[in-house]
Amino acid sequence: AGAHPRTGAGMIGKLSKKAGFTLLEVMLAMTILAMALTILLGAINSGVIYSGNCRDQTIAVFLAQQKMTELERKREMLAVNSQESGQFEGEFERFRWQYATTPDTSATDLAEIVGIEFPFEPMKVEVTITWGQGRKQRSYTLQEMMFPTVITTSVAQ
Repeated sequence: AGAHPRTGAGMIGKLSKKAGFTLLEVMLAMTILAMALTILLGAINSGVIYSGNCRDQTIAVFLAQQKMTELERKREMLAVNSQESGQFEGEFERFRWQYATTPDTSATDLAEIVGIEFPFEPMKVEVTITWGQGRKQRSYTLQEMMFPTVITTSVAQ
């Protein structure tokens, strides 16, 4: 039988032919797994960042609409060529607001073309919401044409 019973020299050939993975195969599999996990985690991180940016943009839209509604309610006190700025409070304190009013020349030009005359000079109101710092600063701007007073019309019967 040719093998020494104590050393098992005849067993060496049999062990090397058993099914299993070599160290090189295991290292290659681990490298591929590490690369795949790195790509996957990068994609997840990008998704989280994008989701946060979308959330902030949505909040900014709502805050701009809220500020514009406030300005509409106090339109009689708004002056053309005025501006004001501030910061929101509470959970939105990282958002800042600014509004500016300017004459709305496009509206007066259109009125001339159509042949109507506005009883009041229309103004363009621009509300800008900003958030973030430095290179990561973002902003959202909402514009609206507004008359300094509410115009009412009556319908003859």
